[in-house]
Amino acid sequence: MNLGKISASALYRVQIRILRESITKRSANTLLTFFSMPELRRYDGADETPREMERQIRSLMQAEWPAPGDETGGPLVAPEWHPTYFILAEGEIVWSYTRTVWARVTHLGRSLKLYGLGDVVTAPGLRLRVRQPRRA
Repeated sequence: MNLGKISASALYRVQIRILRESITKRSANTLLTFFSMPELRRYDGADETPREMERQIRSLMQAEWPAPGDETGGPLVAPEWHPTYFILAEGEIVWSYTRTVWARVTHLGRSLKLYGLGDVVTAPGLRLRVRQPRRA
């Protein structure tokens, strides 16, 4: 879907439809969340990340990718990977999370700095679901 070509009235109709579904399917708490504006936050390393947000991130990741055992004791990502965390949150409530890492490697005698993206996860109730049009 190319959002650049959607008219204002079509976008408004989509917003109204989403709002109606939110009213009928979700609690008042979630409806308030619908109208909120989240903030994108960046944290350079585990020491900067608020503990309550880290707990929520672990919960989101465990729900999405269940892991055996309890991994709540250590950092989200090993410090030697130089993680940078990106958290989309409203207040102290985490909506979505991802992180980047980097490491130096040597290949054929040449030192390279490699970057990676990982742990991309959004709270299930906040994911955009695209519906296919009904066939006549």
